[in-house]
Amino acid sequence: MVIDCADVFFYLDDPDKRRLAEQAFADFRSYGLDPIPCLNSFGHAHAQLAINPNIAEGTWQQDEKITLHGQEPVAVAHPNVIRTPSSDVVVTNQDKSITYQEGRDYIIIPGEMSFPFHEAEHLKIQRTENSRIPEGATVLVSYDWVVPGLGNSYSYCPSEPQTYEIMIPAIQKTIKYLHPKYLHIGHDEISQLNTCSRCQRRNMTDAQLIAEDLHKLNNAAHQADPEVVVMMWADMLNPYNHGQRFQGENERDLDLMPKDIIQCVWIYGAAPVLNTGLLSFELFQKHGFAGVTGSSWYGLDCCRNWGIVAKQARRKGINCLGIWYTCHYNRWEGLETLADAAWHTPNEEAATSID
Repeated sequence: MVIDCADVFFYLDDPDKRRLAEQAFADFRSYGLDPIPCLNSFGHAHAQLAINPNIAEGTWQQDEKITLHGQEPVAVAHPNVIRTPSSDVVVTNQDKSITYQEGRDYIIIPGEMSFPFHEAEHLKIQRTENSRIPEGATVLVSYDWVVPGLGNSYSYCPSEPQTYEIMIPAIQKTIKYLHPKYLHIGHDEISQLNTCSRCQRRNMTDAQLIAEDLHKLNNAAHQADPEVVVMMWADMLNPYNHGQRFQGENERDLDLMPKDIIQCVWIYGAAPVLNTGLLSFELFQKHGFAGVTGSSWYGLDCCRNWGIVAKQARRKGINCLGIWYTCHYNRWEGLETLADAAWHTPNEEAATSID
């Protein structure tokens, strides 16, 4: 049973929240259930961004032109400007022969910067009285900013050190206090990647950035407990789902990933399960991953077909650990059907492509 409770797992230094989590896990175990904490990472980073919004993967605005008169503040074009030691506002003259200094040549009047991001007050640049910026000069301003209005679909930046000042302690404290056999790191639906200056300056591919992040999270978990097994949603690595980066000759980039992370394949349509479920399992076995699981949503035929695919996988010698049910938006109507398909695999002739 996977438990996603970000407002607890990222705050286990709070004694009350820690006691709540410890008691809940003890209760689950008393019923013979093995609770698996999920600390969503990368793609759905709302828990981390609530702690530090500046670790968001931003958009790099390069060389925006603004004209400064006297000590009149001028707003930049975009809201939600990121400011960390590795991503900050840079102001130059137009031929970039001079990089102006904050405090000496200009001051920054901060805008609003908080999660969830919205069209907030913009950051402003103000020329100082003794600035080297000439009166009325047009300067170039470069910065990272966060697009407003994406809800909880924001990604964190894998090139920002402060990201891991949140993720690594949260993983290790979850393992220390709750003692799970398995730890799920989410890692699905990464909508923003390699778009900010922190990532682009490193000249790394998307696959390299994903692999680096996975190794950091996996290593953090094993430093806390060498026996813990890390799991993740497979879609960003799976070319049959969201993993278009790994199609064709780029499939070989799967070999950059840590292979001991269990790949949890989710496919939510009856026909796609039959068409790509087993292919997904075979792909991850081919590249040496330790094991796979399958996941349905509420569609009854999708649930039954996952039972068939899991049986086919076992027959082929694939280490399929089982199938599980995802209950997004409290859609529970397929749970009984999936449970029956897991324990009493339907005949393959019963497969249907209609949900």
